[in-house]
Amino acid sequence: AAAPPCAGFGSDLGIVCQLPAALTRAGRLGFQFVVADLVHPRYNRRLNEEEKHARSGIPLTRSDMILAGPSWTSDVVGRLSDWMNYESKKKSQRTNATDVFLQELRWASHLTLGVVLA
Repeated sequence: AAAPPCAGFGSDLGIVCQLPAALTRAGRLGFQFVVADLVHPRYNRRLNEEEKHARSGIPLTRSDMILAGPSWTSDVVGRLSDWMNYESKKKSQRTNATDVFLQELRWASHLTLGVVLA
C-alpha cells in the first residue's frame, strides 16, 4: 500500500558511519530524508582555550564534501549533541554547553541544513 501524503517521511539513523550509503538505502525504502547526528555522540568536548589549542587542526566531524550541497539541505536533518548540560550548577559546564551548542549550530549552518533537532 502507498504511504499517505505528508510533508515528509524520514528515518532516524542514529549513529551513521557512511552517510551517502545510508541516504541511498533510506531512499530505496521510500524515505525523503534521514536524521543524523551532527557530531558523533561519544565526542564530548570541552571548548576552553587550552583544549581548543590542543585540538587545533583536528576535524570536528565528518567532511562536508561527502554530499553535494543540495543533498545536505534537502536530504539530511541534523541532530545536535544531547550530552550538554545547560542547567548545571557549575558555570563552566553551562558555558561549555553553550559553546558546543553554538559550534554545532555553526556547523549546521555551514552545511545549509534545512532542519536541526535539539
